Amino acid sequence: MRSKSLKMRVARKYDLETGQYEDYALPEESTYYEDDMNKKIACCECGKKVIYGITYTSRIILDKYGFGYAVCKECYFKNDLKDIVRKG
Repeated sequence: MRSKSLKMRVARKYDLETGQYEDYALPEESTYYEDDMNKKIACCECGKKVIYGITYTSRIILDKYGFGYAVCKECYFKNDLKDIVRKG
């Protein structure tokens, strides 16, 4: 039996309030690009399995070059837009 190397993938998470970045451990199977729009991937925030073609591009979880990871609709509106959408 071959041992599987567990390499934690790290992205950068932008704090909308402080304007600073911090290291962020990505859920397994999260991505920022896929050729297959029907592929099931993990939301970069909650880890929920979603179809890549219905995801949003995160404004706060980015690779080292600034590309946003795929995020589900719920996390996008809850977290990525909290500086734009005001409650009340």
